[in-house]
Amino acid sequence: MRKMTLTTAVVAVMTLIANISFAQTKKYEVKSGIVTYEVTITMNGKTISTEKNILYFDEYGSKERSDKFKKEAIVGSSIYNGKTRYELNHKKKTYGEIQSAGSVGYKVNFNDIPEEDRKSGNAKELTNETILGKSCETYSYEKIKSKFSGYRGVLFLQETSSANLVTTQKAIKFEEVNVSSDKFTVPNDYTKP
Repeated sequence: MRKMTLTTAVVAVMTLIANISFAQTKKYEVKSGIVTYEVTITMNGKTISTEKNILYFDEYGSKERSDKFKKEAIVGSSIYNGKTRYELNHKKKTYGEIQSAGSVGYKVNFNDIPEEDRKSGNAKELTNETILGKSCETYSYEKIKSKFSGYRGVLFLQETSSANLVTTQKAIKFEEVNVSSDKFTVPNDYTKP
């Protein structure tokens, strides 16, 4: 009886530790989804480029894929499977591995900014913004001349300024859906140069 109770207690503690560890590795507070962004670059107030990016994520952001488009044609993808980051060139059907690089999506969380920047006023919490019907945490970060808004950690808006150039990445569609696991793997017909 005592051995059974001790075993049950050990299993319970191990389960609790595993759950805490998993909770600490969550990048987003949303399990999986797809975000479509419009990326606009303006110079002196005039739009010089508009493109589309799509972010797919699963397991609270531990797996991610970002597809980049030019004129509706996919030109490149970054995949992070939780261990390795891959860069895909769709025109050449090739890929490269980047061991030291991390995930591909930006996590919006004011508390992730270094404390000295928050205390100095270099980073400031702003009033929440509503984007696509979702209340988004919003802050500015003067050190990199940017403003960020995100829903449950998922980036919905990033505006970055430098001199007379402004780059805006804004979510135009958000789907909280299951994402197929094949989105996070390199296609079989792609080769490594």
